[in-house]
Formats: sequence, C-alpha cells, structure tokens
Amino acid sequence: MSVLLIFISGSAGLILACVVLILYAQRKKQRRELKALLEQDNYQFTIVDVRSESDFHHAHVPGAVLLPPEHLGKIFPVENMFQPVYVYGKSVWAARRASRILGNTGYFNVYNAGSFRRWKGVVTAGEQDEPDC
Repeated sequence: MSVLLIFISGSAGLILACVVLILYAQRKKQRRELKALLEQDNYQFTIVDVRSESDFHHAHVPGAVLLPPEHLGKIFPVENMFQPVYVYGKSVWAARRASRILGNTGYFNVYNAGSFRRWKGVVTAGEQDEPDC
C-alpha cells in the first residue's frame, strides 16, 4: 500500500488520516465482496469499467461492461436501477467520479471498487458483452 504523508498541525491532520483510512478500508471491502460475487454461479450485479477502450481490451474484470468516461450519464449500464453496480477505473478518483455520476443519475446501489491496478482477482482480455441500454 502506497502511503501519502500529509503534515497538518493539530487535530485536522488526525481527522484527515482517519478519513483516508476509512475510505481505503471501504474500497478494500468492496473489492473483496465483488471477488466473492464473481465466484458464485448465479448473481445479479453489474461491473462497470470506466477506463479507456484500449485499457479495457488489454485486461478487465470478467463480465465487466466498458463505459468510457465521456459516456457517463448518457449511456446506462443496466436498466434495473436497484441492481448493485460496482465501478472501477484507472484510478481511485476516476472510479469515485463515475460512481457519483451514476448515483446522481438514479442508481441506488453504486459501489466504488477503486483502481483496476489493485484488483487481485481473475482478469480477462478481449471483447465485452453489449450492455442492455
């Protein structure tokens, strides 16, 4: 785990450090949950990859739907707005931004799975299944 040290005096620095640790723990938990869901035979959720098309074709999480950042809010990855949607991107911030956009467009269960680089599960290369938009 790479750590960025920020020196802020007083309790503000402690609060910031706690927030960063909590967010990191949440993303790690969501990646574990997604990995467990992928191991099940029957599951109802959508995985959204918000990286570039070339990054996606190089490697992606099995079953992921490519939704490039320029299409966020214009194309919807799944019709069921209550179905869990796990979003990962090139960086944690890209996934976070995409998660917020999807949440703001009406999806209720959007989870930030973080950076693809931190994915420890199975990856695949090649084409995706077309989303039901």
